[in-house]
Amino acid sequence: MNQPKITLESLGPGSSHHLGANFLNQQLHPEFPDSAVGVNFAVYAPEASAMMLCLFDNTGVEQRIPMYGPEKGIWHVLVKGVQEGQVYGYRADGRWAPDEGLRFNIHQLLLDPYAREVKGVINWQPAVYDYSGKERSQWSFNDQDNGHLLPKSVVRTDQFDWQSVTRLNSPMKTVLFTRAMSGALPVSTPIFRKPCGGRIWGCVILSLLII
Repeated sequence: MNQPKITLESLGPGSSHHLGANFLNQQLHPEFPDSAVGVNFAVYAPEASAMMLCLFDNTGVEQRIPMYGPEKGIWHVLVKGVQEGQVYGYRADGRWAPDEGLRFNIHQLLLDPYAREVKGVINWQPAVYDYSGKERSQWSFNDQDNGHLLPKSVVRTDQFDWQSVTRLNSPMKTVLFTRAMSGALPVSTPIFRKPCGGRIWGCVILSLLII
């Protein structure tokens, strides 16, 4: 997706309370894309010294945006103008000390561990790795950029329009126990009315509920 260039004036710290990429309103609460003020990006990386959000257009051109933080180990930034379908990733800066379990490399593009969708495949080349050298004793820092070789995260919303359906507001003393086993409730089960067979409504038939 070809996104407009993001300017510094369109950025803000956003929130550290919503990991991943989430559409937020002015109160920094989850919102539908059409009424959101922007997309909040947040990722947990307590050992990083800096984090960059990387936005890609449909030609693969990358724009890097510094993130705020860390706040309790979480880096975050709010970006206005981002639409659903935006391709992105992260870059993490910090110590590169493999023997200590630290392998930060700003040249390496990272997937969002909280992404709702991943696009693309790995193109296995030496630049994919954060190190150069075959033997561990010969490893050295790899400064080749791999942004064009790796799959990327995609901004998606998990907001769902329930329309006229409302919460049951069942009292807390009511406890429902459900059982779901493969093959235990086939579509041919006699108690299923035909419209319910194979559908989620089949799980709320009274004779299947134990209260």
